[in-house]
Amino acid sequence: MTAPVRLRYWAWADLMRRAFEIDVLTCPRCGGRLRLIAIVEDPRVIEAILSGLTSAAERADRAPPSFLSQ
Repeated sequence: MTAPVRLRYWAWADLMRRAFEIDVLTCPRCGGRLRLIAIVEDPRVIEAILSGLTSAAERADRAPPSFLSQ
């Protein structure tokens, strides 16, 4: 008889901490805890959001906030 296969579930924040040694749930501005409030799953909506971000980045005439460049 073989041992049953146990599936291991890892939360995405735990995986990021383990792989990159960063806590993705820490606010870069104040150090407080962030919480997940929504998940976008519709591919059309994701594409629209990402294309809007790309357009905004191309139009930006200033440097990104300092917390992003650290």
